[in-house]
Amino acid sequence: MTNEWKRAIKNKRKYAQTYARNRSPETWELKRKWRNIATRERRKAIKDYWAQKSSELKTRPRDLFQTFNPSLNSKNRDTTNISIRINDSIIRDQKKVVEIFGDYFSTMANEIGGKHVLQLGKEDFNTHLSVEAIRHSYHSLHFRFNKIDSRVVENELKKLNTPKATGKTHSCETNLIRVTEDWRIAMDDKECVAVLSTDMSNAFDSLHHALMTKKLEAYGFSDVSLELMHSHFTEQKNCVKINGVTSTWKEQLRGCPQGSLLRLLLWNIIPNDLPLSVQTSNLFMYADDHQVYQSGPSVTAIISELTNEAENVSRWYRENFFHANPKKYQVLVMTPRNVDKEAKDECILDIDNQKLKPTANLRVLGVNINDKLSFTGHIRDICKIKRAILCMNVTVDPDLVKVVQQDLNALKNDVDKLAFEKEEERKKLKTVLQDNVTTLEELAGRVSKIEEDQCSLTVAVKITQSQMGQLKSQQEDIKEDQSGSSELKPEDVFRFDVSEIASCGADITFFAERHHPDTRKWFLDDFHRWFENPGESRVYVLRGDAGVGKSVMADALAQKSIKAGNFGAAYSCRHNDGTRNNPRYLLRTIAFQLCKCNVQYNSVVEGEGGIRKFLGNSEMGIQELFTKLLQEPLAKCSAFFERKLIAIDALYA
Repeated sequence: MTNEWKRAIKNKRKYAQTYARNRSPETWELKRKWRNIATRERRKAIKDYWAQKSSELKTRPRDLFQTFNPSLNSKNRDTTNISIRINDSIIRDQKKVVEIFGDYFSTMANEIGGKHVLQLGKEDFNTHLSVEAIRHSYHSLHFRFNKIDSRVVENELKKLNTPKATGKTHSCETNLIRVTEDWRIAMDDKECVAVLSTDMSNAFDSLHHALMTKKLEAYGFSDVSLELMHSHFTEQKNCVKINGVTSTWKEQLRGCPQGSLLRLLLWNIIPNDLPLSVQTSNLFMYADDHQVYQSGPSVTAIISELTNEAENVSRWYRENFFHANPKKYQVLVMTPRNVDKEAKDECILDIDNQKLKPTANLRVLGVNINDKLSFTGHIRDICKIKRAILCMNVTVDPDLVKVVQQDLNALKNDVDKLAFEKEEERKKLKTVLQDNVTTLEELAGRVSKIEEDQCSLTVAVKITQSQMGQLKSQQEDIKEDQSGSSELKPEDVFRFDVSEIASCGADITFFAERHHPDTRKWFLDDFHRWFENPGESRVYVLRGDAGVGKSVMADALAQKSIKAGNFGAAYSCRHNDGTRNNPRYLLRTIAFQLCKCNVQYNSVVEGEGGIRKFLGNSEMGIQELFTKLLQEPLAKCSAFFERKLIAIDALYA
């Protein structure tokens, strides 16, 4: 023992006593901590001891026997007596101990299925469901053998074994490959697979002799053959031997005979009709390991079918006097990638009032399989065992260990190199993809900017053409007025000097047509909530980078307000249009449009003539015009009957 191990044992005992006196989370944590440390130091000490002995034996191989002799069993060694505690009394007499064990092993399965089961004879099973199913499926078989030869009986009974059972042509490996291949093929076809693994207690010891004889009769055994098999089941006796003390012979009324060549063969016959009870699912049987599995396109459907089949299997267990343990049933659900993941986590099987949730691993024939149909966990466990054996085995050739270690190191280097190369390739691909995405975004922004500029130019051309037509019309009117009168009225002067008002109708129509009704719904909903209940806020500002569609949304709102009767005025600023980049044009357009939608405002500003007078006064600045045209007249007006929208686009221009 090492000093660290001794110190850990001392502290372990110390804190165990402390926890016994004061059961608190702190004392429990100290007890647990030193318990684990003691276990770890023990393993380390044993490993170091055998490593040291291994190195010593390389130079002194003659000490091999002396090294291992203390660990070897010997018939001359003293044996430890076994004691049993029953009803608070300890029994140390070895003769009584073996008698208790003998009574237990010979009667432990007698009451499975009920106390009345032992009283049932062969004639009581004439209408048994399994017997009826066998008669219907195996009515053409006939057996007759008179010689008491195990090989003759075995060869005849092999005719009853299905490919699902054990035999010379079937092993754990072949059965495991067959069932995993079924699951793999289903998953390759994008189907989900659900597997139910059942559990029975004392399966081999629960075989009912009368029911077994009746099943053999249903298979077609002759009377002579049945008598021979009946004698095989009659007066079976077992005994228990412990440390040289033997119990009396005990008669065993149920179970397969121990040590008989027909033991496994008879066991395979008793559940041979179980597949007849499974209707829609697949059944995998190997000895007492039974798995029912179902495949299908969805987890919900296969779980429903698997639940029904599980009820059939549990019913068969009860009818054949086997003790099923639904609490130990396990369910494994395997799904292809990204298929029914949520349903897999939420599914529950209800079997015999037991709620079963899928597990991550399932042990089939000693092999651990996870829900991805992978053997990773099993391989890891095997490697741990092999590594432990390799550490304890002192007879391993050092040269062989060195060669294996070199191969492992070379393999590890190759794997690390491959992983590094793949990671570098992934980083390069990621960088290229990011550059492509950035380039595409830049191109999309440029295209949007060009489209917006093109739309602005188109609108400006249309507006300019409209204004040129209006100017020509005004010039003709002025010429007619000049020819009719030599004196010009003041309002005519203002009309001559001030350009015609821009109605912005063409802008609204042009941009509103480019709005798709299924886009920007979040913005429209937010704007309508504000417009219906603005509170103290009277201004709604929409900001964004160039090309995101602000003009389209502003004119779309203006068009919707026109249809709803809430339109007041609109104006579209343009930095590249001389008729749209002057604040005076903005004020006059808004004022003229308000005159059309509000009679009071039109009266206060004296209509279009009053607006032209203010605009014709070159001494008034922008702030003064805003006050005279909008602020003061609107203050004199009574409240509007309903809210009006004034939309101004590209105000930053």
